[in-house]
Amino acid sequence: MHINKSIHNIKNELYYVKDMLEKKEYNDAQEKIDNVLLECYKIYSPSICANIYIDSFLTKFIKKHSKIEFDIKIDVPEKIEMKPMDLSSLMLCVLHDDLIQEDGIMKFHMYANINELCLNVEYPNKLKIDDDLLILLKTIVKNIMEN
Repeated sequence: MHINKSIHNIKNELYYVKDMLEKKEYNDAQEKIDNVLLECYKIYSPSICANIYIDSFLTKFIKKHSKIEFDIKIDVPEKIEMKPMDLSSLMLCVLHDDLIQEDGIMKFHMYANINELCLNVEYPNKLKIDDDLLILLKTIVKNIMEN
């Protein structure tokens, strides 16, 4: 697809989302944004996995930590039942830069089945998790369990 046509289409989608927000159709707007992001993402092939949220966090993290060797196995579809905000918060917590203090091997295995997202992360160093990060992780897990 030509780049100008893509920009035109995205602009139209943004006007559509803006209209939904003015009508306070927040869930529809969130879903539309997710769909537009997925369509934009399909223009470029995924570098790590099909899920744009997981892929973007991992790609950024790997680029920033070039001294680390990664063992990555991911089997997660484009869309999962987890809210994008919760998934992004989870990825932000487990891939927080302050958790990495040395080089070595980092294991990141994630898969999704019907109603479950499984994650196994092994860091190259011993973790020192501060209280704020622990509270955030507990809040994410609680929100996921309630939905």
